[in-house]
Amino acid sequence: MAQRSVRQHPPHVGQDVDLIQPVEHESKHTPAGAPLTTTSQRRLSFLAWYEQFIAPIPDGFLDTAISGPYLGIGGLVVEDLRNVSANKDGGVSLAHHLSGYVDAVAEASEAHDEDSEMAHACEEFMGYGLVNHVQEHLDAQKRRSFFARLINQRRDADALKDLSERLRTAFAIFRMRANLQVKNAIERSNLDSSALRENAANAASWLDSTVTLPGPIIGLPPLPQLFFGRTPELELVVSSLTAPGNMSARIAVLGGPGIGKTTLTVAALHHTSVATRFPVKRYFVSCDAAEGQSASCLHLVASAFGIVDDSVATMKRKLATILNHDVPPSLLVLDNFESVWEALDRRTEAEDLLQFLASMQGLSLVVTMRGSERPQGVKWTPPCLPPLSPLDDAAAVQTFVAISDVNDDDPGLSTLLGYLGNVPLALTLAANLAQYEGTGSLIARWQQARTTVVARCGQTHRLTSLDVSIALSVESPRVKNGSGAQTLLSLLALLPAGVVDSDIELWELDAWRSVLATLLRTSLAVRSRSGRVHVSAPIRGYMQAYFTPTPRAMEQLYAHYFQLARFIGEQSSVMLVSLSDTIAIASVEVDNIASVVSFALAHSDDLLPAIEAATNLARFYDTTHIGSRDLLSEALVLSRSASLDKQTAEILALMGRRRLWTDPTSASALLQEATALFLRVGYAPGLVDATAFLTQLEPNAAEAILSCEAVLSLALSHNDNRSAGIAHTALGRAYRRSKRADKAYEHFEEALVYARKLGSQGHVMTWTLTLVTSLKDSRVWTKQVLSPNLVTISAILAIAHQVHGDVLRVQGHPTTALEHLNTALTLFRASHEVTEQVHCFALHMSASLASGDAVSALQALNLAKRLPLEGSTNPSLHKILLLHMQAEVELSQGDAIAARDICALAATACSGGLYVYRAKVLFTAGLAEHAIGDVETARIHFLVSCLINRTRGQNTLAVVSLNAFARMLDDDDEGADHILRAIMLPLLRFGFSHDLAEALLHRAWIAMRQGQLDVARHRALNALSRFKASDDKSGSERAEILLTYLLGHA
Repeated sequence: MAQRSVRQHPPHVGQDVDLIQPVEHESKHTPAGAPLTTTSQRRLSFLAWYEQFIAPIPDGFLDTAISGPYLGIGGLVVEDLRNVSANKDGGVSLAHHLSGYVDAVAEASEAHDEDSEMAHACEEFMGYGLVNHVQEHLDAQKRRSFFARLINQRRDADALKDLSERLRTAFAIFRMRANLQVKNAIERSNLDSSALRENAANAASWLDSTVTLPGPIIGLPPLPQLFFGRTPELELVVSSLTAPGNMSARIAVLGGPGIGKTTLTVAALHHTSVATRFPVKRYFVSCDAAEGQSASCLHLVASAFGIVDDSVATMKRKLATILNHDVPPSLLVLDNFESVWEALDRRTEAEDLLQFLASMQGLSLVVTMRGSERPQGVKWTPPCLPPLSPLDDAAAVQTFVAISDVNDDDPGLSTLLGYLGNVPLALTLAANLAQYEGTGSLIARWQQARTTVVARCGQTHRLTSLDVSIALSVESPRVKNGSGAQTLLSLLALLPAGVVDSDIELWELDAWRSVLATLLRTSLAVRSRSGRVHVSAPIRGYMQAYFTPTPRAMEQLYAHYFQLARFIGEQSSVMLVSLSDTIAIASVEVDNIASVVSFALAHSDDLLPAIEAATNLARFYDTTHIGSRDLLSEALVLSRSASLDKQTAEILALMGRRRLWTDPTSASALLQEATALFLRVGYAPGLVDATAFLTQLEPNAAEAILSCEAVLSLALSHNDNRSAGIAHTALGRAYRRSKRADKAYEHFEEALVYARKLGSQGHVMTWTLTLVTSLKDSRVWTKQVLSPNLVTISAILAIAHQVHGDVLRVQGHPTTALEHLNTALTLFRASHEVTEQVHCFALHMSASLASGDAVSALQALNLAKRLPLEGSTNPSLHKILLLHMQAEVELSQGDAIAARDICALAATACSGGLYVYRAKVLFTAGLAEHAIGDVETARIHFLVSCLINRTRGQNTLAVVSLNAFARMLDDDDEGADHILRAIMLPLLRFGFSHDLAEALLHRAWIAMRQGQLDVARHRALNALSRFKASDDKSGSERAEILLTYLLGHA
């Protein structure tokens, strides 16, 4: 007996998306050597075959595959049927009938090749001529043009229906003959019907026991090979489908375009638990074939099962015959159900179908559809799956890297994923492009062409083109019927940070609440937990490419965000913005402001407000490092071309300030041009600001003083308190450079007087901190910072305590420094400033180590580690500070190698303008290298640290680094002494007693080596007194060792 597999479910004809894609289940007939060998037993086997494969076949349906000796011609017919696009439903139905009947007959022919009667029945069926008739009909159609086929659509449909009816008739005759064969078998075997059925059932049971079900499911869409980041959603779907006692789950998988609804569903279908619950009857029907067709959704689903009928009742009865069975249970997936449900005139009919399917107790139903709205009339299984969100960052990177083979540390990867918004379809398509096109090129093309870039080889299917996928939602009936939905979506697409409802209300759009509800229902917009309405990055890109808002629609958006830009620009010039609650709220909108400003610079006819907004954004960034200055260059070009001299001068002054310490030559040129323009337009505040910074680059302190006095007179003549305060501050700096500390102090105090006249606590605090950090004078601290007028500003007061604590620490007074740092920590905790708390813990730890309290140092490190990174305003700085703290602890515990390695990690992380922190890390790395014994590398670290501090205007820290560098010159006493002698006075003036003591001790050793014992003794005694004043026991011991040696050689 021939061995072959029998498929018990409808064939997967080609890859048409509107066809059913069922499970394949393989079983094997009796193998050679099996127990059934006699003619009577073969008849029992035939009866078992009949009962298993033929008797259950309902009219109009046979779930078998084309096989056997008739595979060739049957395959050709099915292939032709797939191409009859004008009569797809009828052709598909006929394909199911023909392939099922031919396979059943072929099975009978092979399984019973020794039975002449069955062979005769098979030949009679095949000789009926239907296969040839179908082939001839399709050949005739193929010779006609598509237009001719379209014209003859109705006639062709009738012909197909007639062929289908004739095919059913022929098979009915075949089945009748099979029934007669069964009766004859019973009579010849002298067995009564009940005994025969019992034996046949035993035979069928034996056959089943010899079958091993295959692992993979061949008929369904294949198991996704790249499936990341959906574990919670997958577990929820699987648990709902396999819950004990629930054979009829009802699940809706919702979400926006390209979010991965189908992928998640197919992954669930292939899950082991689901395959165990539904071992035979799992069906996948794609509904998007309904788009543009008038056929009802019931016709669509029925035709997928090979059912074509004009009677609704008949179609439902036949569907129930297939699906409504508890044993075995069925699982039906209706993919892209919105295609038949979206239009209002079809929605009731679609929901009626769902209610009908949901009434079947043995059927579990999964519906995937775009949007966040579930169809009515179905009791969905709780807990309902929330609409799918974009993947998290880790899963997005994993998906992209797995497809593209791009390294996860690719410099352009983060930017590209930001454009793609972690949307799975966008990630998949872009990753395929990245296989032969770098991320840099994709970023450049996205910036030019947006979503049109993300497509495969020019294909225009929803699964191969991001544009097509998004367009299906944007141009869907729900959106088009919602008047103003596309307009609102185009505005929301300009706001990457999302927006709250109260702001949308300010835009004065008609019926905005109902319009917004439409966007939320279709998942074109989503509402976050914070209540903000967001649009995903790919949809934003699509809208910006195809639906540019009109100038009228933009009026209120411009007014709102330009006013917000003006507010944060003004605030950034008067206070420490990052610590202000008001500005903290405004900072959430920075990305939105930048996006609206960028749009205005490219599209608005009135450029002045947009240029001013770009300037204010740059001011905000310079103060807080929140946002960016990226729009400033474009604003400068447009401002020049529009001859807006005042705005051009303001931009030039900002650029000059930014380059003050990195590129002094360029900064000077920019500030001088700004000064000339301010003079031309007679804008005194701008002239004072530009001059105040320009004088810092003046090498001659006397000339700087003269310039500052001139702008002070100008400010006073205009009765401008702010400008007068800035001019006094600039004069104070100039006098400080000329070593006239009393005059400097006098002007700084005058600046505070004008700040108080302004009524601005921010100005008072900012200029007070200038005094603290510039003069390092405790008189200023006691008199100004702790004044009653400032103690109410807790966050700013915390910064003041932190600054003063740091000054005391560097000056060699760690115990007193800890008092201020403890106060700062208390205040920072109250204001929930996570990054500042970490910074303060770092200073606290350093002061504890300096005072010899290792326990407190470790406690500070551990407390800093507990602070949540997600609450930090600057995660990069947060990580760097923790690494640096760990390195200092390792060094204090004697593990210099670990300290060096950790410093290397921290230095690598210091990017994006964190130069001062890089200098600090390099300084600690230098100490570690010196402890290891690598003096040459230590020298390099100290020198680079010095240069960074000098270029960033951190002159005090530069002197500290230079001090350490000089003390590494063991082989060059003359050079070391020359450098140390040069920095003695600055160290003395800064009050850095500890560093001064180290310099004195090193010079004492140099003097001793040169034979100047009295000089050496004097310097060592001086160093010892300073070490003791700093409570530095280690330094004191080293000074005493040298003094003992000198006394022994007196």
